[in-house]
Amino acid sequence: MNRFLVFFLFLAGSLSAQQSIIKLDIHAPVARTGVVSFEHVLNETSSLGLSVLFCDRSDLWVSEGYISRLAISPEYRFYLTEDLAAPQGWYLNALLRYQHLRSEIGFTLFSEQGGSDYAVNVYNKDTFGMGLGIGYQRIFKNKVAVDLHMGTLFNSGEERKMRPESFELEPYEPYVGYFLFSAIKVGYVIR
Repeated sequence: MNRFLVFFLFLAGSLSAQQSIIKLDIHAPVARTGVVSFEHVLNETSSLGLSVLFCDRSDLWVSEGYISRLAISPEYRFYLTEDLAAPQGWYLNALLRYQHLRSEIGFTLFSEQGGSDYAVNVYNKDTFGMGLGIGYQRIFKNKVAVDLHMGTLFNSGEERKMRPESFELEPYEPYVGYFLFSAIKVGYVIR
């Protein structure tokens, strides 16, 4: 996570001739997830951004499983509010997403002789997605940004895994297919 922060600070420093913002999603920790975003203003109506999401060993909906995620999302924003220049006001955004998922699922194997062994299956999966959303961003005191947005996202990868002993397990289900996303981000404006 520190490497990503250093990368964002370096990128922000190199683009400081125009307005840029570094942001943290403050409601992502509820899901044990960290999201860091960088937005750079292109002109009065648009900006480009990059978000990095990281989640390490979050509990699955089964008791003996974990999932880790890393997602990278480049984003384009088109600002709609006529009396405010980018990066303020209402906007539409379009994003692409690459996501790497790793699940660790533990289970007990029972032998016919009455003994048992504990085993862990590890699955890796890469997904690609795209999304559309709407949001509102406001800058206070020329330094503090508050960004609220929501939208829909489609991630590839409808494939499901089966757990041994004929118990169906879908560890990636919340992270593939269509779903809604939202964010509440607070950031610092770099000029």
